[in-house]
This record gives sequence, C-alpha cells and structure tokens, in this order.
Amino acid sequence: MGHKRQSRKKIRSRLERSMDEQQPVSIARTVKKGTERHGVVQEIGDEWMLMAAVRDGGYLNGYMAVRLDLIHHVRTDRGLEDFLKDRPDWPPAILTPGSTASPHSILEAAIETSSVLSIFMEEKWPRPFFVGVPVKYSEKAVKLVTIDSKAKWEDGTFKVKYRDLTQISFGGDYEKALWATIGGLAA
Repeated sequence: MGHKRQSRKKIRSRLERSMDEQQPVSIARTVKKGTERHGVVQEIGDEWMLMAAVRDGGYLNGYMAVRLDLIHHVRTDRGLEDFLKDRPDWPPAILTPGSTASPHSILEAAIETSSVLSIFMEEKWPRPFFVGVPVKYSEKAVKLVTIDSKAKWEDGTFKVKYRDLTQISFGGDYEKALWATIGGLAA
C-alpha cells in the first residue's frame, strides 16, 4: 500500500474531521510500512492522537494511541460509517479529556479502562509489541510487568522510555482475552 506522503496540515485536517464527524479513517505510518490502522479519532494532542480502533468487519476493538509524527497518510474509510453507527456499542466511549497530553497521561487513561495494554516500540525493537501492566511511572519512562507469548507473567519489570513508544493499544479483543487467560496480575 504505497501511500503518498501527505502534508502535516492535510493529515491533521483529516484527523480532525474524523474526530468532529465521528468518521472512520485509515492511517498509514512510517513504521510497519504496508499496514494500516483503522478507527475513529477521539482526541488529538500535540504529539499523540487517540482513536477508537476498528477491526476487520467494521467492529469496534478498543483504543489505540499513535504518535502523530509517524503518520504519513490518512484516508476516510467510506462504507463503514453507516454500519458502525447502527451498532449497539456506538458511539465509542470517550476517555478522559486531555489523555493525549503525554504518553504518561495516555497510559493512565488506558489503565482506567483496560487491565492490560499493548506497548509498541517498532522503531527500536524487532519484537512487534510488549503486553503488560504499568506498575511504576516516572517523568521519562514507565515500568511494566509483562506477559510472554505463552500467556505467562515474565519475571521482573521492563522499563520503557516514553520517547521510544510508537503506539499504545488497550481495551481490544486481544488484551481482554489475554487478561481472562492469565487471570490477573501476578503477586
């Protein structure tokens, strides 16, 4: 999906229209080329935006926060609008206003609505993402207790610098299923 890079102004305008009109959009990012993220924008900050995620088939699937500087193309998802608006879970719940002010505020809003979250650092790590629960915040980083690929708690904590984050996903089917499987935070 070789999308032509759009101007920052055009990207922001399309994201704002999605937010104002609750219109589904697809975003292409500079990381993970060839993949798109789909959703309805809920809030736009200076460096991050939050969207209600939409999965294949047009169903709401939690939330994702994405760094704005990594978005290079936004297009309207025509055809999904009527389907989404007829669903009983429409409109998506709005999270704490101001939650896109910083990665720290996004994580705090995320943990209010979801027991576990997915942290993406695609520019730095070859592993697609880490799943876990924040246990300690600082000004520049968060420490997570993470879950391995076999749905087991990993020993110790994993420190993530906010500047390395590219996406934060939470409240989706994957996170809900994993939390139900693992049965809560390890003691």
